[in-house]
Amino acid sequence: MKRQDFIKAVKLARDPAVEAPGYLSEEMEVFRDCALDKNRRMVSMRQLVGLIRGHCSALDGSWLDSEIAELEALSKRFDVVA
Repeated sequence: MKRQDFIKAVKLARDPAVEAPGYLSEEMEVFRDCALDKNRRMVSMRQLVGLIRGHCSALDGSWLDSEIAELEALSKRFDVVA
């Protein structure tokens, strides 16, 4: 995944009008153990938005920027498909 795609996903994740799967939903299983292995993953932009929201948004409405940076590093192993 290119950095431009990741930036686009973060912008979409910050938009409450954009729908995304729940962080613990079955659709998000594609990300299981992504921090532990080096496997490439085929993901949709919608799934990526769900991952970013679930991992980086705090209950008070703020965003955890350090977590966004961590996900960006992992995203190099994601391939976005339609």
